[in-house]
Amino acid sequence: MEMGELVRDEMIDTFAVQAPIDSLAKAVNERFAGIPDRVSRNLQSGSDRDQWRAFVAALRADAPAAAKSG
Repeated sequence: MEMGELVRDEMIDTFAVQAPIDSLAKAVNERFAGIPDRVSRNLQSGSDRDQWRAFVAALRADAPAAAKSG
């Protein structure tokens, strides 16, 4: 049996935020509502760094006001 057959999407959603890159910042901010002060990600080789820069900018722009002041 393959790992993908054993791990359902609901299980992954418990530990991770899944969304297309263009809506990922909004999904992270909705789920965590300003709780974290840091976000970590791993870039795979060949990842579009400009997309990730845009993600970080959107994450900061969409963050709750209390998180921005800290």
